[in-house]
Amino acid sequence: MRAAALALATAAASTLSTASCGEARDGSLEVEARERAGAAPTWVSLPRAATRAREPELVVLAPDGGGHALRLHASTGVRDLARGERWFVNWADVPAAARDAEGATWATWLERTGDGAYDYAIWIAGEHAAPRRLHDDVGLGEHGFVSLAPMDEGGLVAAWLDGRDHAKSNGAMRVQARFIDSDGRFGAEILLDERACDCCPTSLTARGDGALVAWRDRDVDERRDIALAHIARDGTTRRIEAGLDDGWRIHGCPVNGAVLASDGTRVALVRYTEGGGEARVVLSTAEDPRGPWRWRVLARGGVLGRLDASCGPGGSLSVLWLERVEGAAAWMLARWDSLDADAPPVVVREVARTTADRSSGRARVVDLGSHVRVATPVPGGVQVVRWRP
Repeated sequence: MRAAALALATAAASTLSTASCGEARDGSLEVEARERAGAAPTWVSLPRAATRAREPELVVLAPDGGGHALRLHASTGVRDLARGERWFVNWADVPAAARDAEGATWATWLERTGDGAYDYAIWIAGEHAAPRRLHDDVGLGEHGFVSLAPMDEGGLVAAWLDGRDHAKSNGAMRVQARFIDSDGRFGAEILLDERACDCCPTSLTARGDGALVAWRDRDVDERRDIALAHIARDGTTRRIEAGLDDGWRIHGCPVNGAVLASDGTRVALVRYTEGGGEARVVLSTAEDPRGPWRWRVLARGGVLGRLDASCGPGGSLSVLWLERVEGAAAWMLARWDSLDADAPPVVVREVARTTADRSSGRARVVDLGSHVRVATPVPGGVQVVRWRP
């Protein structure tokens, strides 16, 4: 992985980013989405200096008019990535972004397709690729919870939850994926699961000529444990057994997906579960996805989840989660010098206080090796904390 992924914030005080690794370089990048007047979605080219920016940060602004815009902040100025009138803006289902191996920035947003509360489609655009619907399905229903990851040889891979069969599957969602080349040409859709949890975020990390995808499965008995699979560019899929069967049965979506991160060889998966009756955050790591997998409970009891993870260029790993503390909630950070669940974290620390409700949104972490940055939503915006180990 060559570049830190971009992170996006929405007007609903929600964020979503992809876990990433890469060589730390100078520069900083901020991306925001805010409400404002605008036409149909359009892609605005970025200056070359902006495409070389690093160290993603988040900003959230309150609504100031009709329509929506996805906006990039860079040291060279501010640019709108896309604009639209009928966007879906939500604390849980948020934009995704990534920068491919050629330095091009890609971003997704959600646009309403009907009058139903959850009738919306995913749109994606790149600096050299016009806006396009990510999925082949053009019907009503929910399409969202996107994750993006750049491929080392160029282009990127996307995964998402797809509601084309939502009505006839008792509320279950599909998990779909596809590869996209650097010119914006789509590969065939890859069906990973016909019955998945309906609003838990997906996660991706590139692996050689393919990618690992994590999502929350959903069986007919409402057991909702994390599933993991490898997908190849030719559409071949392979489920991976990683000891993720917690036996958590819940009649409703917990809005808590797993998060993947990789240093190019080793892989980490962080999940939230209440299987067995106790809420906890669990880290699993492996030298190879085929195993063996090692695991460690990071927190238990009052944890709320809303996870994020990032690995640094030297193999370090940072994991972020939300937990209840003293009548409030706190974003907690754990960090390892190496990506290995057998070892305890070098440090576990509180990053920021917040509330336990939805308005606290989702925080994001980027591990740059020499330091870690955490962006947390706060009333009226986002604060960015820089921590040097």
